[in-house]
Amino acid sequence: MLRFRRDIGKNSALGVLFAGREGDDYHNRSGGLDGFFRLGETDTIEFQYLRSNTRYPDAVAGAFDQSAGSFEGDAFRINYDHEARDWLWFASYRSLGLGFRADSGFVSQVDLERATGTVIRRFRGAEGDWWNQVDIGLFAERSEDHGGRLTEEGIDFFANVRGPLQSFTEISLESNKEFFGGVLYEGMNRVQFYGEFQPSGAVELSLFSDQGDTVDFSNNQPADLTLVNPAVEAKIGRHVNIKLDHTLQTLDVEGGRPSRIGPSSSNWATLGSFDVPAGHPIPRVVDPGRQLDPVGTARLGCLYRALFEERFGDAIRVLARPRVQIRSNEPGMGGEPVLNSF
Repeated sequence: MLRFRRDIGKNSALGVLFAGREGDDYHNRSGGLDGFFRLGETDTIEFQYLRSNTRYPDAVAGAFDQSAGSFEGDAFRINYDHEARDWLWFASYRSLGLGFRADSGFVSQVDLERATGTVIRRFRGAEGDWWNQVDIGLFAERSEDHGGRLTEEGIDFFANVRGPLQSFTEISLESNKEFFGGVLYEGMNRVQFYGEFQPSGAVELSLFSDQGDTVDFSNNQPADLTLVNPAVEAKIGRHVNIKLDHTLQTLDVEGGRPSRIGPSSSNWATLGSFDVPAGHPIPRVVDPGRQLDPVGTARLGCLYRALFEERFGDAIRVLARPRVQIRSNEPGMGGEPVLNSF
């Protein structure tokens, strides 16, 4: 990977970059240029253009429906940000061509054009007010493939307030469209809530909830989602930090039952490696992550996590691994745990 960047004036820059991977009958090479321009105290523009050239081995290309031989594609993005005292607005556009590949990075989707925009009005509390800051905003997005087919569209209205005890509360009203499996789902409305505060310097409480229309991707049908996620974090002494959260999620469909409940039933936390002071052995978590199979057609999942950490300066030593407990309301299960993993 190569990168060169040169300052232009005091607040702007232009650069070029290249990333490549090589192998037997394989290569992925991408390169391009990017830039950052500050137009004043409140406005900035950032852009990047890349072009890739890729070849996969014939066996890989056939197995994963990729083009035979070498193929090319382009990617482009541009962001405009305005951040003033009372008004903020942001706009972005991104295009990923059908033939673009970035195997040295992370690009999960191509053949995509996506535009977004956000406008926020900010109010600041005066001395003596119980609140510190209020934001009221609107977010809109639209995504299409390069053939002009709508893949996603949404508009969100949100409002949040910052107040005493380091509190933050936000509510969001969303209306979305989503294309999946040959079906365009329209009129999907959601209400989301998030709140957190610190009743003391040692304890933080938070709550997230999500209620409304979604897609049961396993069966390609509309569904009703209810998700509630309370959490608590406590600092005990100077070296111990305890985090605990609980996720309750249900997915209901008309005239049927979804085949899984989503994140609560699979893919749990991963613990990695941590640095320790010089002279100490490096602790590593054996089997840091596990892939958990969804539990049949469970409709109700409960997830508990308890992670205790002992801290010594920059060192983190894991004392307990996450525990996953999934319950099912399927006939015959009786609500008893059907899977436990440590």
